[in-house]
Amino acid sequence: MSALLAAVFILIAGNGLSNTLIPLSATVSGFAPIAVGLIGSAYFGGMLFGCLAAPRVIARAGHIRAFAAFVVVATVATLMHPIFVDRCPGR
Repeated sequence: MSALLAAVFILIAGNGLSNTLIPLSATVSGFAPIAVGLIGSAYFGGMLFGCLAAPRVIARAGHIRAFAAFVVVATVATLMHPIFVDRCPGR
């Protein structure tokens, strides 16, 4: 049980840090306020899409493979934020 709780703690802590640091990083990088708002709102649009698409993915691939795929997508999306900041037009 402690391993499960530790994993949930790490997941929630990482999610909280991402939701805090990504808009701050965008502000420091010189993004327009509307762009920072759209970046913050895109998270919840992705959450809605994921809630609608996840049952279908789980039914087709199984819960273990689906979880692994979702973790990979979340990790790659988080790691790609600095790449797009470096390539931001208008900076």
